[in-house]
Amino acid sequence: MDFSSFTADGVQEDNVAGLRRFWKVITKVFTGEYPAKAHVVAGEVTADVLAFLPQYYEPAEYILPNDTKGFDYELGGADGSEGWKHMLVYEKAGHNNALVAEMQKDMNARAVYFVEDTAGQIIVVGSSVKGLKLTSKGGSGKQGGEKRGAVMAAEEVGYKWAPVPMSAAMKAQWMLRMAGYGPYYQGNVYFNNTLTVGVVKSFTLRDDMGVAIAMTEEYSGGAWAQRAMVAWKVGDTVLITKGVFNAPPVAKTSMSLKDGWAKATVTSIATDGFVSLTPSELGVGGLSSNFFVFHKTRTKYTGLTAAEAIADGYYGEWVLGYTAGTLPYVAGDNVFVQQSNGSGGTRKVAGRFVSQVGNNVTINVATCVVAMTMPAPAATVGYEIMEDVVFV
Repeated sequence: MDFSSFTADGVQEDNVAGLRRFWKVITKVFTGEYPAKAHVVAGEVTADVLAFLPQYYEPAEYILPNDTKGFDYELGGADGSEGWKHMLVYEKAGHNNALVAEMQKDMNARAVYFVEDTAGQIIVVGSSVKGLKLTSKGGSGKQGGEKRGAVMAAEEVGYKWAPVPMSAAMKAQWMLRMAGYGPYYQGNVYFNNTLTVGVVKSFTLRDDMGVAIAMTEEYSGGAWAQRAMVAWKVGDTVLITKGVFNAPPVAKTSMSLKDGWAKATVTSIATDGFVSLTPSELGVGGLSSNFFVFHKTRTKYTGLTAAEAIADGYYGEWVLGYTAGTLPYVAGDNVFVQQSNGSGGTRKVAGRFVSQVGNNVTINVATCVVAMTMPAPAATVGYEIMEDVVFV
């Protein structure tokens, strides 16, 4: 066989079929047309979907087994009147009250689907003014080995484009919301902004543009009261990171966990719009900032080991050992690894998850910071990993 036509840098791209997961948004939720014709530029959606959804709305996420979900498209129609047809199908196993309730949601309702493919793209199937109509068909099966469950098929015709991916910038905005945080940005009214475990701090609530969040009436404890219009409730646990002060009209953004973090419990929401929080845990080095960003709490996994600690400024692949099962990350997820020797923080590592093969966890390190030893012991000795808060 003659290989002379193959060059040293001739590497072809993969093209793996299938979907990782998808999100479904009922059309009546949208506050405007999305995507509109003007939103589709050079084959991608360049408008921020969050501008067309309620501020704290979180779409339902569907994670189903491989080979049970996919979308299709087809160009058809008479000459001069052609249009695209969008189709999506997925399967759900079993037959119980939860499945029946799920199918009831789609009666006389249409939806837009946001699907994540194997390349990590977020592709928009349908639109808010022409959502896909879903039909469900299923059964018990007749004997072992046959499928027991339902097949959901959605389709609609008359689109001006095939299912179109979001631009990289718009995907980042979408993933920020899907991670469960954003736009929960707050402004701190204290001059001394250092957080201390067990010491209550109060904040005024502001959005990502620095504008005070409106008040709304809420019925609680047998009486109507004023409550800040935020997603948090008393008793919720939140993760706090430093924020970046961007001048309006640019929204403020979150920094990485490596730049400092704290975990706190919401202890009160006052009628004047102030929220009080009690910090319960601090990342190594503590957290001091004049602008804080609040996120949903992230699960930490401890018990990781490393054959050799990486140096300050290292970037590239790094392998850790983990024997406590499979971590809930997929390739490309932003992760944060923190190491402590028990007397203070020694390393903060931010990067992207590559893979887990058996007990070997591989991370593509973007930044490694060797922190100064702090006077107070850190909460955990050894390595711990969690999902990072930055999606850019």
